[in-house]
Amino acid sequence: MDNPQPRRSSLRATVLALAVLLVVLLGASLLLKLVGQSRLRRTTAELQSRTGVTTLNAFEKPKLSDDQNAARWLQAGGAALNWSQETKRVIGDASNSDPRGWSAEQVAAVRAVLADSRAALDLLRRGSTLEQASFAIPYGKGAEADLPNLLQLISAGRLLMADARVAFADDDPARGIEALRTLGRLAVALEDEPLLITELIGIACERMLLTVAAEAVASPAPWASDPALLDELDALVPSTDLAAGLRRAFAFEALSFTQSRGELLAENGSTPAVERLFARTYWGLTCAEANHLVLGWCDMVDVPYTTAPERFKPGDLPPFFALHRRAAHGFTPNLGSAIVRIQVVRSLRQLVHAAIELRVAAAAAGAYPAEPAAVTALTSPSPLTGQPVTYRLEPDGRAVLDLPGVAQQVTDAGMVLGRLVLTVELPPPQG
Repeated sequence: MDNPQPRRSSLRATVLALAVLLVVLLGASLLLKLVGQSRLRRTTAELQSRTGVTTLNAFEKPKLSDDQNAARWLQAGGAALNWSQETKRVIGDASNSDPRGWSAEQVAAVRAVLADSRAALDLLRRGSTLEQASFAIPYGKGAEADLPNLLQLISAGRLLMADARVAFADDDPARGIEALRTLGRLAVALEDEPLLITELIGIACERMLLTVAAEAVASPAPWASDPALLDELDALVPSTDLAAGLRRAFAFEALSFTQSRGELLAENGSTPAVERLFARTYWGLTCAEANHLVLGWCDMVDVPYTTAPERFKPGDLPPFFALHRRAAHGFTPNLGSAIVRIQVVRSLRQLVHAAIELRVAAAAAGAYPAEPAAVTALTSPSPLTGQPVTYRLEPDGRAVLDLPGVAQQVTDAGMVLGRLVLTVELPPPQG
């Protein structure tokens, strides 16, 4: 007869081993939670300290009546654009190509769209007269917040860009200025919202404004050397702190990520149990890693892209077993592209200010300054290159402002920025 004693001993040993393993796993889980919570508190405090972002609800804007809210009129103008695919193509081509190369058929098509869009343009201009703007975004919802129709707003920006280009081509600078003023109001209203996507749409609109402003300053038409008109153009260049705005948007995205992970823990049935278990164990570590990555990108905002382009590439994903780090890296795949877009716009601001300053000086003295040191806007390095803007006088009297090779360098890096205008050629001074 078999002795049952060894079997019972083996069973007890197995149960004991499982119990020890369970205790070890629970202890490890608890340790990971405590370490994660500590890191999360530390990185959140640093993020809040460096960006001024405290809570998502802190971004809620006071309610504005529609007649005092520029954003409502801008949205109404965008919503009035009931465009066909052909219309979208016409305006898209017009906003991405040099107007000096437009064919007669393209000019006629753009004019037809502008004529059909007068009602939308009138609504948009109403918004340009108002100082306050709020898109009434419920920031407390974090990533789940309802956004305005950004496709309509970017379409409105392209329409205003086309309107300004046609106006300047028609030697109607007053209408061109009006279109750019409205485009600038749209850009700033979006840049003032703390979301990354609204920030990017806002700087896209500002890029349109600066591109047309540079074209206007470089025009050989007599009105382009009028100091009063040049002062108007100069005043249209936005002065929003894009670097601070981008850091704020990064921080908002990180806090939204933390909130969404916390909501995942609170769910009872809609999320798979394994995912909830992973979230409970690694919630703090994952969110802390996301904060750490965002802090790293915040450090890069003022690093000129062309001085260290390799630092703007997304880092390699961690090993598969570091799942919490992989999740955080997935949240911030490549914020470097957003930084480069901001630096491009800041550099365009500098070019436009410098071009206007040069034309004003030429109107007064009959010649452009011989040295770049005489141009205030050129005393600071380019935000994109960290180097001075190239300024030279050609034998025929033209003045050229340039960031040589930068457009190609950005394009080769895979930054989808469309046609970059980083050169401004000013005509010889008149009479």
